[in-house]
Amino acid sequence: MIDTNNNPMDMQSNVNFQIFDNLQDGVIVYELIRDAINEYVNLRIKYINNASVLNEFIPYEKAIGKTITELCNNDVLFPYFEMA
Repeated sequence: MIDTNNNPMDMQSNVNFQIFDNLQDGVIVYELIRDAINEYVNLRIKYINNASVLNEFIPYEKAIGKTITELCNNDVLFPYFEMA
């Protein structure tokens, strides 16, 4: 995961994710979202490749810009944030 909160420039303008488009493995790039006390509270989908769209059954247009809690149950996040 890339923490774009620490990146002064927009992640999408600096990284070309098109190299992942033709992979057979799913690739999803998330932006970490922090709360007022700087703790991670959610993930926003910044990029999803074609294989992930097929594997996750989420249309590209529906996934981009959505948070995990918008797409899934809130319980999905807890294991990831406990590791951070």
